[in-house]
Amino acid sequence: MTKYTKFEFIDCPSLEKPFSEDEKILWDAKPHKKAYLAHTIMSQIHFIALWVFIEIILIFACLYEAKSYPIMLIVMIPFFSFHLMPVWLWINNIKSKYNDWLRTVYYITDKQIVIQSGIEKIEYISVPFKDILSVSISTSKYDHYFGVADIIFDIKVDDFLNIQRAFLDITNANEAYTLLQSILPNLQR
Repeated sequence: MTKYTKFEFIDCPSLEKPFSEDEKILWDAKPHKKAYLAHTIMSQIHFIALWVFIEIILIFACLYEAKSYPIMLIVMIPFFSFHLMPVWLWINNIKSKYNDWLRTVYYITDKQIVIQSGIEKIEYISVPFKDILSVSISTSKYDHYFGVADIIFDIKVDDFLNIQRAFLDITNANEAYTLLQSILPNLQR
């Protein structure tokens, strides 16, 4: 039995969040929208740009040849619709990441941290302070550009397993980090 708690709820406004009645929310935030989406957009932009460039050249070449062979237009539309599949998948990844951003909220209460996220359903990941081994701040080149940072938690699941969770792309990460540093030493004694 792990100490790490994961709550899964369907998207229903009447459901309560996984906080006890005597628990106080000390800090909450959403990720910075542009920074959160930039990782997904920029991770494949070079490949997608090259793919689209080659496809445009092929489309114009086929259109030029279609003057001689009109039947080629009938074949071109389904062929290029399917052949542009990497572009459609990339656009779908961006759309999914945006939908995830809409539901992502990070909480620090007086007893735990909670990560709310999800695309089709809202998922709450709750970690009591006593299970947090360490907290650190990390910034990538995109984070630096947008002026955000990630707060990374090392979490003890059981005697043999530790995992990491993170508050991604937070604009006021130093405030949350300072709050966590002031809370965690008191609870880990």
